[in-house]
Amino acid sequence: MESTQTITNKSTNYRTWSFRFLIYLFLLNLLVAYIIATSTTLMIESEGYEKPANNSDLILSIIVVLTNIFLISGIILTVLSIIKKEKKDYKYIVSIIGYSIFLIITILSLI
Repeated sequence: MESTQTITNKSTNYRTWSFRFLIYLFLLNLLVAYIIATSTTLMIESEGYEKPANNSDLILSIIVVLTNIFLISGIILTVLSIIKKEKKDYKYIVSIIGYSIFLIITILSLI
């Protein structure tokens, strides 16, 4: 009996994961904008009344940490996709453009 060995070519999916992380990053940024828009009020509080406790600050902090993780991971995956010379399709191009925009926005927000 002959034993045949099959060698599977594992293709990398860096561009696919990078594209997914870009979508997650975009959705999380929309969620951050929504939380900020709904939790910011200009009401004048009467003396003697306490503000009701809400956890929007904690939730916002967790979401910001998640967006930073997705941003860094997506940039790393995009760079790996460029280094491995993966197929250039819409995921590849959108990831490069999207992460460039998010990186510029992040740098501008730090200034």
